[in-house]
Parts: sequence; structure tokens; C-alpha cells
Amino acid sequence: MKTLLSLFIFPLLIISVSSFLLAGFFQHFVGSELALEDTITGHAFSGLIWFSMFAGLLLAVASALGGIVLIILSFILKSWSRAILSAGACALGFYIWLYFLSVEM
Repeated sequence: MKTLLSLFIFPLLIISVSSFLLAGFFQHFVGSELALEDTITGHAFSGLIWFSMFAGLLLAVASALGGIVLIILSFILKSWSRAILSAGACALGFYIWLYFLSVEM
């Protein structure tokens, strides 16, 4: 059962890192001059930026909720290292979630 728990933690960490990278992409390019241009390239880039916010927000919520579930399962199975790793992924997802909710549109 602990091996199965470890197999679920690995995708959770990948989801957390992916949402972190999407948040970094959004933060870096949201004020870009290319996104503000009135050309097809500017509109496509602007759409990509807002899609990164949408996808990052979904991944952050999934990471936070998945982390909560894995923390509870880790405590039930008395696997403390897996509980700490799940808590870190949950905290990362939660803070990225809060970042995306506080972004000015």
C-alpha cells in the first residue's frame, strides 16, 4: 500500500511543478509588449498567456486537493516521509492557487 502511495506522489509532484512553471510563464510575460500588440501574433500570444493562467490554476487546485488526500492517506498508513512530501506539494499548489487568484486582470 505504501508503494501505491509513492506512485501517486510522483504525479502530484509533476503537477505541482507544472503549475509553478505556468505561474512563472504568466508572471514573466503578462506585461509583455508582444501581448499588447494589435496583430494576430499579439492576440495569439495573449491567448497563450491567459491559457497558461487557466491551466496553471486548474493544476494548482488539483495539486492542493490531491496533496490533502495523500496527506490523510499517509497519516493513516503511518508513512511520515510521504506525508511531509505530500504536504510540500499541497502547500506549493495552494500558494500558486492564491497567486493566480490575486493577479490583477
